[in-house]
Amino acid sequence: MAREFFSDWGRVQLKQPTVLSIGVFDGVHRGHRHLIQQLVQLAGVQNKETVVLCFHPHPDVIVKSIQGRYYLTDLKSRTALLHELGVAKVVTVPFDEHIRRMKAEEFMAIVCERIRPAALVQGDDFALGYHREGNISHLTRLGKQYGYVLHTAKSLRIGNAKISSQQIRSKLLAGSVEEVRDQLLGRSYSIQGKITHGKQRGRTLGFPTINLQIWEEQLLPARGTYASWATVRGKRFMALSNLGFRPSFREARFTVEAFLIDFDEDIYGETVQLSFEKYLRPEIQFSSIQELQKQIATDVKTGVRYLSRMSG
Repeated sequence: MAREFFSDWGRVQLKQPTVLSIGVFDGVHRGHRHLIQQLVQLAGVQNKETVVLCFHPHPDVIVKSIQGRYYLTDLKSRTALLHELGVAKVVTVPFDEHIRRMKAEEFMAIVCERIRPAALVQGDDFALGYHREGNISHLTRLGKQYGYVLHTAKSLRIGNAKISSQQIRSKLLAGSVEEVRDQLLGRSYSIQGKITHGKQRGRTLGFPTINLQIWEEQLLPARGTYASWATVRGKRFMALSNLGFRPSFREARFTVEAFLIDFDEDIYGETVQLSFEKYLRPEIQFSSIQELQKQIATDVKTGVRYLSRMSG
């Protein structure tokens, strides 16, 4: 199966009928995976290729004029996760005011002409088009007109709540990274970025840290200290991550930094991935450097103990 990514849906013209799903898929969480599994299974039965149509930017960013950190995944990571689940082709639809105001029928006419879906697989509460007029019943009717059959996937729930990207955002902002990993995402929430030069304060404390430059639109968990895994040069290391303003040094600049345990290499300029496994404590302003050093040593022991249990 050839995996392909199309950044411009205007250039897509598929020749064979497909099995398609449409959405944002930010985070590719357990609910998304549940739907994609049904997409892939149906495509296997029908001997057709799988296609996912992804809106980007996120419609919320355009409709609600959201600025700052909101996304759970960047487009590259999202595409890679969808490919891993068995999706052959990922196509990006640039969500703008023109797409926002497009009627469901007009949008689906373009989709059917370019993507040629024989089947459409969507969540049972899905809707598209201006004012979300293209709900499941409307899309079913359009299917009879344009030649596709709509299949619905029941929303995956935890208790009474549907798993959603917004639910994950709320949990991350509360520091609940274990719940996000175990119940909602099905994997650890992670970020990645290039290592930049900091003020070397960690080195003077005895805990040299790396400073990461993270995509400015990706959501970060609550400020504080986390037990983490750091992946660098294809290898994984235990790490202690800290997100915040370093109040003990009275800094105004927000930083993402990590102390990699049993690691001492020059990796400035390289890309590191951090996955958040356990929230250890919030930001604290210490009255002395000695108090800070003592707390970091305690955090390292707690983090190593937790990560050792994970890997054991």
